[in-house]
Amino acid sequence: MAFAAVPWISPDVMFYLAKGWAQVEWDMSAYRTSIGQVPDFAADPVFGSMVPGLANLKGNYGPLFQELSTLIASISGGNPQVGLLVFKVVMTGAMMVCCLQVRDLQRSCGRAERPWSMELMLLNPLLIANFVVAAHNDVVLMVLVLAGLQLALRSRYLLSGIFLGLSISIKLIGVFLLPVLGLYILRNLKMSRAVKAAAMGIVGVLLGGLVGVLPDLGSTGYFESIVQYEAQIFRSSIYLLLDPVVRDQGFEVSAMVLGKVAFVVVAGFVLYRNYRVYWPQPNQFLLRSAFEVLLLMQLLVLPSMNEWYLAWTLLLAFALPDDAAAGWIRSVSVLYMPLVVWAIVGDPIVTGSAQLLILVVLLLTTAVYFLDVRRIGSVAEAAV
Repeated sequence: MAFAAVPWISPDVMFYLAKGWAQVEWDMSAYRTSIGQVPDFAADPVFGSMVPGLANLKGNYGPLFQELSTLIASISGGNPQVGLLVFKVVMTGAMMVCCLQVRDLQRSCGRAERPWSMELMLLNPLLIANFVVAAHNDVVLMVLVLAGLQLALRSRYLLSGIFLGLSISIKLIGVFLLPVLGLYILRNLKMSRAVKAAAMGIVGVLLGGLVGVLPDLGSTGYFESIVQYEAQIFRSSIYLLLDPVVRDQGFEVSAMVLGKVAFVVVAGFVLYRNYRVYWPQPNQFLLRSAFEVLLLMQLLVLPSMNEWYLAWTLLLAFALPDDAAAGWIRSVSVLYMPLVVWAIVGDPIVTGSAQLLILVVLLLTTAVYFLDVRRIGSVAEAAV
């Protein structure tokens, strides 16, 4: 049923297809041109299936994803129904791959096999809504991120860096995981070998990123679109509501900047504590730190109603072995989706209220998680 559903949560999938079709049919760069530049663009079946308000946007996330969109558009032959079906197949298949990757990470983290763990992951409403129903590209991103983590756990640092670099050429979240990977290498190896391994990881990231941007290497279009995306990404952010309050208190900087500063401070503290507490358990350090850094990024850098950001952290939470992560999964899975539905109703009062409640849910569930994990970590620290 989820596979057959129209992507009602997000019109993004038709935008993906349209940007790919623009390159196939019109040889248009996704980053230097917009679909609105095509004369009478709405007469084209693919372009006409897209939300008209997206016609003037440049970009299609990173170049690697644009190449995937172009391939699917080429397979569709200009038929939007075929294109949607292919996207659904790709994203559903990627979700299955993610679930298998998470099971592998569970084992590497020492988690005992729990009854119905895979079935609960496959039936999680946030994952289904984002990866199957809405066919968001984040599931392809997470295949690459999880592969990078899997390879790091196997001491394949060059390949790990390559996969994280490829993920960065879809969305930039892999950048936030590079300090986590660096600390994991430092923990696992003596200094001389750690420097070599870290260098291999950096080379891998550069190679992976280069492969991702090769299709648009000759222009600055992609990098300009990153700057534009930075400005647009907060269109549904809670910071739009908080910024006037911050300004009224006499701050000369925006709420967004304060949030980023808070992220650096809090994430730094969390990484320091994890490095110390999970010293005897380097695999758990890597996975827990990756989860917590992305969770803090969701809370402090991208605090919005965009539920697909939360899907990044859900997959990593399923890999962790303790009840703190399991409790967080249950809480956000039950509370978050109804609020997202209310937040897209369109009425300003309903939308604003839903966004505030979303922030409250994120704050409370994150606080409960860290309190639980502190209790668990204290036991682990005492055992060191």
